[in-house]
Amino acid sequence: NNSGFLRKIYERFPLPENEGPYAAQLQSAAMMRDGARFLFQPAMTVIHDFEGWSMERDIRCHIGWATIRIRQLDPGLRFSWLLRLGQASIPLFYIGRVIESLGTCFRVGQQYGLRLTDYPIALLLTFWIHFLEINGMLLAFRHQRVDKTKYR
Repeated sequence: NNSGFLRKIYERFPLPENEGPYAAQLQSAAMMRDGARFLFQPAMTVIHDFEGWSMERDIRCHIGWATIRIRQLDPGLRFSWLLRLGQASIPLFYIGRVIESLGTCFRVGQQYGLRLTDYPIALLLTFWIHFLEINGMLLAFRHQRVDKTKYR
């Protein structure tokens, strides 16, 4: 998502199209295992159409589903071993996602224009948005897909 590849790399590591909108992590994990380098260019921007909280809930459900599903497909991914706990792993995935987002917020917040006064709200939102992923995680454990969606 929002990345570019040389054609020869993309042909070697095609996007797993049947595994939902966030399956690109399977693709990038395979590239990383092969020794690929990933570069972040802060000057590049992407603007997504955003239709409010209903869209955010929808997106987060997909992300939660993908968090579990991609690990079911690729046991070599980080924290895949947690799946052995079944649905009991969901709180651990939630905590991990929150910690990762908090770290990202502090690491790159200034590059996205966050002011010091914005951080308390950003940190509170982190807990809420990852809570919205739990329903998707439950669906993945039940081997169900996110069927109702506004996500394009």
